Parts: sequence; C-alpha cells; structure tokens
Amino acid sequence: MQIIVSDHANLSEPWFQNSVRHNWRDGEALIPASWIETPDQQ
Repeated sequence: MQIIVSDHANLSEPWFQNSVRHNWRDGEALIPASWIETPDQQ
C-alpha cells in the first residue's frame, strides 16, 4: 500500500486534479477528531 499526503498543494493542472482522492478541508481530516484523546479524556 502507498499513501501520499500532500498538504496545501492543490494544483489546478488536470493531471494533478485527476490524482486527488481526498481534500481534507473544513473540518474533514485525515485523522478524525474523535480518534484523538486529549489529556483530560485519559
């Protein structure tokens, strides 16, 4: 398996846009906030 994560890159070139599978923006993230434990939740 290969995962490539590129943050802030969003080239308008068709070859790039055709390769993009997910855009993590506006609260959608690679790691959902519900997976993250904060110190007061331990």
